[in-house]
Amino acid sequence: MGSALSVVERFTVRRSRRSLVSAVALGSALLLAGCAAGSTASTAGGAAAAGSSSPAGSSSPAAGSSSAAAATGLAAKTPAEIYAAAKAAESGASSVHIKGKAGAVSIDLHIAGENTAGNVTLPGGSVTLLRVGPKIWIKASSAFWAKSGIKATAAAKLNNRYVDISTQSAQFAGFTSIKTFFGGTDDVVKATKGAIGPVNGVQTIALTDPKDGSLLYIATEGDAFPMRITKTGTDGGQLDFTDWNSPLDIKAPAASEIIDLVKALSS
Repeated sequence: MGSALSVVERFTVRRSRRSLVSAVALGSALLLAGCAAGSTASTAGGAAAAGSSSPAGSSSPAAGSSSAAAATGLAAKTPAEIYAAAKAAESGASSVHIKGKAGAVSIDLHIAGENTAGNVTLPGGSVTLLRVGPKIWIKASSAFWAKSGIKATAAAKLNNRYVDISTQSAQFAGFTSIKTFFGGTDDVVKATKGAIGPVNGVQTIALTDPKDGSLLYIATEGDAFPMRITKTGTDGGQLDFTDWNSPLDIKAPAASEIIDLVKALSS
């Protein structure tokens, strides 16, 4: 059940900045990264989502806040049935906004199908991530690249320019599409039901994973979308899932915004 946080942690904290530098030096640019409401608006090289909500500062239902009277509808079902409903809801969704922190990494991503736009903040810098179909780009400041060990001249050329890392697409598949981000074969047989209460204005019920203590909050009104996942510990954090099925228009960056990585490093 803690798969969403695990995806982010797996592709960030476990892949150190030095791994990225080594990959860049080889011309492959392996990034350490990760893991919308209203009318559609489009922007080149990114996504626009009107009225997207911010989970910052919102609290989870307190333990013990559930009651027998509240356990109706989906909340009255077994953990396996609740989780199955959540999987069905997310698998049919067209888009979602994912924001929060996992370990030392913060993410703010809009995902629509297999298109993704947003930011990943690592210790020491922030990276913009953009995916359109099979194509994936990253963009970072010269300071980020310089801190990673890239020579100053190359870092200056890479400054705020998109780098095509599509050859490393397998490394990003886990957090750049709805299907894979929420995928997995989580065992919920031993999961237990927790608190019932609102998360970002939506009534939810929590499922507790006995293996790692992570809590998955699932909407009990409307579609059974995952709304939040939390986990304690040094590798824990909180990810909020909002703006389900909101219109998004994610576009590839303009050619003028892209730089050839190999040429930048070799010149």
